[in-house]
Amino acid sequence: MGSSLLRTVRTRTVQTHSVSRTRLRSRDRRRALAPLLFAAVLCIALPDAQAAEVTLPVDVGVGPAFYHGTGPVFDGVTGHFGIKLSLAAIIDRALIRKHIKRVPKQYRKMALGMNEVRYRPSIFMPDSLLISPKVGSTGMYGVTWRPFGLSIPLSQGAVNADIGLGVILTYAFIHSDNAAFAPTSGIMHFLRPGLDIGPRVEIPVTDNFLVSFGWSALLYVPQKVGDQVFAIPTFDEAGLQNSLWFMGQLWLKLHFRFPYTTHI
Repeated sequence: MGSSLLRTVRTRTVQTHSVSRTRLRSRDRRRALAPLLFAAVLCIALPDAQAAEVTLPVDVGVGPAFYHGTGPVFDGVTGHFGIKLSLAAIIDRALIRKHIKRVPKQYRKMALGMNEVRYRPSIFMPDSLLISPKVGSTGMYGVTWRPFGLSIPLSQGAVNADIGLGVILTYAFIHSDNAAFAPTSGIMHFLRPGLDIGPRVEIPVTDNFLVSFGWSALLYVPQKVGDQVFAIPTFDEAGLQNSLWFMGQLWLKLHFRFPYTTHI
């Protein structure tokens, strides 16, 4: 775990009213950064002689995704389909308390105020897969990675809600009968970085089974249909109308949690 990177954090300290502000109070900023600090400290591997055995829940999420948008990629189709994925170790309040001595004294009070830290083991774990055979004029196959993300909690309790924001990278193989794809013989290789943002709701059904759903706006550096991967993007109105730069993703996930024992 020591060599892994923290990907997603949740805290109870950022409330709904503070989300709309352009600046948070200094105390809120410190609290918002506390889980990052704690997870970084907790996941530093000790020498073997001092390694501690820890059992923590691992959350595996999988479910369907539906993509919608505008432009030639979505002409003649109602949308495209895929699979939403997630894998994270859950560092909950009980584990934080058990290992609180590993946090510098000046930050322990803030760390104890955290509800949960979600620790993703690898940046190479896909966030979603595009698996959409040609129905109508266009088909898509691809993968999206989300190497970094954070969330701003809106509510916690019987139902957890937040706003998620992340950095993404998507590759997609697109084949189409649409005339816009003629310059590349009906084939397009889409490869672009971007951002995703959107609301998410998570409902714990039991301690080991949860359901989540949400919608994300996927915003990319534009790639014009018919252009090669490394073509210079255009941002004028005509260029955007014939480019893939936005997709909406509606998704549902089923989460299964099971215990995993490791050494830190």
